[in-house]
Amino acid sequence: MVALVEVKTSHSDFKNDSKWTRSIPSDLAYLAYPAGMIGVSEWPEGWGILEYHETCDSIKCRRPAVAYEVKAEIQRDMIYEISLRRDHHTRYERLRKFRRESLIERNSDKSLARINDAFRIVLAVAAGVHGSVDGVLEYYGVRKLADYLRERLDDLWNVAPEKAEKVVPWEFKRRRQVEKELTGGVE
Repeated sequence: MVALVEVKTSHSDFKNDSKWTRSIPSDLAYLAYPAGMIGVSEWPEGWGILEYHETCDSIKCRRPAVAYEVKAEIQRDMIYEISLRRDHHTRYERLRKFRRESLIERNSDKSLARINDAFRIVLAVAAGVHGSVDGVLEYYGVRKLADYLRERLDDLWNVAPEKAEKVVPWEFKRRRQVEKELTGGVE
């Protein structure tokens, strides 16, 4: 005799499962769920009902399962299908975990790069390099910027030109390289 216990932890998982309308693939079939999650009117026909009560950490049989005589081939296919799903879940769990961690790390790196770029933009605007705020934004590849941020950058434009070379030395190094190329190396 083969008994199947289908465990559901959310009402939506229960409602979206199509097995309640199919024939039962085992001699006994039970639906187990947390107490109060599924109403009596929703209980699937022919299935036994097991309710888990968290307060006393116990399972109560609300309705016994109907006993069926199911062919061995159907039971074997059901067991095989469940074992394949379990194997797939277990086998690929490490890969899924690695992918999640990699995604978090990549997003963290992107966030840090964005913060660094934003900092460089503010410094370049305050130093007055690239000719204008638009020049700075173009240089750093910023295509969209909220109006209120643009206004703040306009207020910051060229507020510290005398400290510019100390504050954003990479800008001036690049500027010197460009000037040197334009003048043919003559200073």
